Amino acid sequence: MTIDISVIIPVFNREKYISEAIESVLNQQYKPKEIIVVDDGSTDGTAQVLSQYGEKIIYIYQENKGVSTSRNQGILNSTSEFITFLDSDDIWLPEKLEAHVDSLRRQPDASAYILNMEMTRNNWHTSDFFSFRKLNFPVNGELYIHRPLCSQLKYQFAWVQNTMIRRKCIDDSNLFSNDLSLYEDFDFFCRLAMKGPWLVSIKNHVKVMRREETDNLSNQRIRHPEESLNQMLGILKKLGCLEELTKNELKATDKLIRSYRRKLAKRYIQIGDFVASKEILKENLRTNTDYKTILLLMYAASRDFRHHAKRCI
Repeated sequence: MTIDISVIIPVFNREKYISEAIESVLNQQYKPKEIIVVDDGSTDGTAQVLSQYGEKIIYIYQENKGVSTSRNQGILNSTSEFITFLDSDDIWLPEKLEAHVDSLRRQPDASAYILNMEMTRNNWHTSDFFSFRKLNFPVNGELYIHRPLCSQLKYQFAWVQNTMIRRKCIDDSNLFSNDLSLYEDFDFFCRLAMKGPWLVSIKNHVKVMRREETDNLSNQRIRHPEESLNQMLGILKKLGCLEELTKNELKATDKLIRSYRRKLAKRYIQIGDFVASKEILKENLRTNTDYKTILLLMYAASRDFRHHAKRCI
C-alpha cells in the first residue's frame, strides 16, 4: 500500500534545533510526499538554516501569528491524504512513518493513527509515554477505539508529534484554534476524537524534547499557571456544550472540568487569593457535591479566616 503523507513543521526561532528535526524526516524509511516548514516570523538564523534544504522542503514564511496559524497554513497548503506534524525541537526515529502505514494497512478506516513516545523534559525522562499515562494495551499492542474522546480526556495520549491524521477529518474539525495561546493541541484532538475511530499502537518511534527556552509552550504553562488552567477550563466548557456528545462523554468532560477547577482553586490559595479560590470551588458545588471540593473549600475558608484574623491583630 502506497499512501501520500504530508509532514508539517511549524518553527519560530529554532536555528539550533530545526535541522535535527528535518533530518529525522528526511531519514524516514517510508518517504513522505512533502515536508512543509512554516516559519512563524523567526528573527534568528532559522531562515538561513532552512534555505540550505532547497527543494527538499516547502518553505512558507508568515508574520508572527502563533503555532496554531502555522499548523493551519501547513494543512491548507498540503496535498496529501494524510497529515503528520513535527515540532521544530523534536525528532522522529526512522521507522515512524512506516509504523503509521503498517497500522493503516491493518485498520484502513481509522481517522487517526497514534504511536507511543519517548519524552525528555528538562531533568525528567520517560522512554514509554503511554505507560506513564497508564494506558493499557492488549497482547497485540494495539487499541482500536471507536469513540476515543473519553480515552483522550482521561489519558491525553494523542499529541501532534505522534499522530498521523486523515486530512478530511482535520478539515471537518475546523483546524487548530487561533484563539488559544495554550492547549491548542488538546482542543484540536478533543474535536478530532469525534470524527471517527483511532488506532493506537504501543510502538515507540518519536522523541519529544522539551527544551529549556523562554518561548517553549510547556514552559509558558509553568510560568503562568492561572492563565494555563483558565484556558483549559474554557476549552472543556466549550466541549461540554457540543450536542453530539454521548452521556459518557459528557460525564468524562464534566469530571475533568471539576478536576481543573480544583487545580485552579489550589493555585489561588497558593497566591493568597482566597476569594477567587472559594468562588471557583462553589461552581463545582452548584452542579454536584463531591468531598474533594468540600474539603478544599473548607481549607480555603480557614486560610481566608486566618488571613483576616492576622490583619485585625
